[in-house]
Amino acid sequence: TSSIFLFLFTKKNLVGKHQYTIAKLNPIVNSFTRNADKKNIKLLAGDINFFGNSPHEMENNSQYTCLREENFKNIQILCTSPTKTEEKIRYGKILNDFPQVELKYYRPTHADLNIRGRMKTLNNVPNLLIYNKVSSGIYEAIETNMGNSDGALYNHIWNLIWNLAEGPSDDQIKEYKQLFRG
Repeated sequence: TSSIFLFLFTKKNLVGKHQYTIAKLNPIVNSFTRNADKKNIKLLAGDINFFGNSPHEMENNSQYTCLREENFKNIQILCTSPTKTEEKIRYGKILNDFPQVELKYYRPTHADLNIRGRMKTLNNVPNLLIYNKVSSGIYEAIETNMGNSDGALYNHIWNLIWNLAEGPSDDQIKEYKQLFRG
């Protein structure tokens, strides 16, 4: 039921309204990230390839470097479980570069609603930036806060999915880091 409400809210508020290319979306995401309390940030992700596909691409990715520069005490990433070596290397780099990160995999896998975004707190008010892919290289985005019912719904759905999600095992974390380090 919550998934249906989330889907309807997203369609109502995103479809056709705030469309951006990746080059125009990056500054929006980075501004949202910079303008946050530094205690915690939550990322709704898929296979985390929005940071780039290789360690080199990640180093040159503005969202990745911005997140690293902001020094959040805690970073929670809700993502898909990596299956390909390239994905495991990407996860290994994240785990290596952000010791404060906590990864959790959507469980079940269809709990991934293909909505991406970030949730932060600013002056004790939870805020979120949500975006989804419309077509190749085009995204729709909206920023809201938990003060309205739609924002509160996203927060509740995040908490539900996060609590059902499963983190990687210690062996998986070790494997991802080793693959990254070569």
